[in-house]
Amino acid sequence: MQSINSQKVIWFLAVTFTATYGTCLLMYLQGGADPLAYLPFVMLIPMLSALFVQKIIFREPVFKGSPLGFRVGKPAYLLLAPVFILILMALIYAVTAAFHPGLLITEADFTAVIANSNMPAAGSTLSTVLLLLALNIGLAPVLNLPIFLGEEVGWRGFLYPNLVARFRKPGLVIGGFIWGAWHFPLILMGLNYPTNPALGCIFMLFLCTGMGIVLQYLYQKSSSIFVPALGHGMINWCATTAMSFFLYGEKLNSFLEGPTGLIGIIFFGMLAVWCYRRYSLAPGQPGEQLRNTPNAQSA
Repeated sequence: MQSINSQKVIWFLAVTFTATYGTCLLMYLQGGADPLAYLPFVMLIPMLSALFVQKIIFREPVFKGSPLGFRVGKPAYLLLAPVFILILMALIYAVTAAFHPGLLITEADFTAVIANSNMPAAGSTLSTVLLLLALNIGLAPVLNLPIFLGEEVGWRGFLYPNLVARFRKPGLVIGGFIWGAWHFPLILMGLNYPTNPALGCIFMLFLCTGMGIVLQYLYQKSSSIFVPALGHGMINWCATTAMSFFLYGEKLNSFLEGPTGLIGIIFFGMLAVWCYRRYSLAPGQPGEQLRNTPNAQSA
């Protein structure tokens, strides 16, 4: 007989992939709408699926006493995790710029970009840069936290713990490939790898595997789903800010440079190996908590 964990995974994947691929199909039938326009809604689907499966299908709590992580946990990680991700992203872009200096925008073009945006100027170029970073990297991930919770509750709060309960540590890798495959329709519509979407799907599998392990490790260490959500938000907003204000985006090779390219995959991959080795399977941890409850026994 299948374990409860396996049943939860099957239900979650069926609901999540049907809703996501169905939504993207509607987008395609409407003329291939810009995937970024629908991305915030699509990102909410994993959380809505997890809540549906947890509460409606299995009649288990989703807040108090739930493994979904709706708690403060260890408060220090709410600051430490985003700062750590910020440093990691800065290193990725620093290496990218070292290999491709022509990507960096000139001061004159930066001033023009600021003038054409909704971003207020702050006197000197340095002051404008600091204000830009404060708003786009310091504030934006917090303001957009509900959107990033949409993915993190579904993947890190629900799927990964059930996969770990079923497959132990290899469940982290399986979860990464599943998370990557969930992106396929968006990638095929031009997200992240517009020049070669088919190859982009393969790259996304490896990127999501490394990134997913890192975010899951942050969830385990903090005991709060808000921490990987803030980390995920920091990744996205660092990339958006860099592409919008500091780099000539049309010159970026998304398969080699930045967080989506080989440079980013290598950085996240090395960190993922470190996190994987230190991921705890002790009782009470995400995954082990599910494994050691009565519901985790064979049905």
